[in-house]
This record gives sequence, structure tokens and C-alpha cells, in this order.
Amino acid sequence: MNDEDISRAIEAAVREIDGRRTRTCAAAFEIARERGIALRDIGAWCNENGVRIRACQLGLFT
Repeated sequence: MNDEDISRAIEAAVREIDGRRTRTCAAAFEIARERGIALRDIGAWCNENGVRIRACQLGLFT
């Protein structure tokens, strides 16, 4: 899977809530599992594109 495919897969799952682009941690795990994308790559993409991870399963992000 190339960078463009990764971007499209993640972008399709991003939602805007209260003017913020956000995605749940569980959704990031689901994308990783379904698409074979490393969680590290999903996290990096989110950081680079201003997407906030919420409802972290480890309690790291709130």
C-alpha cells in the first residue's frame, strides 16, 4: 500500500466534531487491521494532518 492509499484510507475515517478533525483510537486500530497499515503510520499521518486521536484505549489521549 502506498502513501496515497494510506492517506485515502485514513481520511475516509476522519470526522469533524466541534470544528476539530478527530478519530477514535478504536477506529485507528480497525483501519490498521483492515488495511494492513502500521499504527505508527496512522499516528504519523494524523499528526501531520491535524487529526486528533480521541477515546484512547490506553488512556493516553483524552
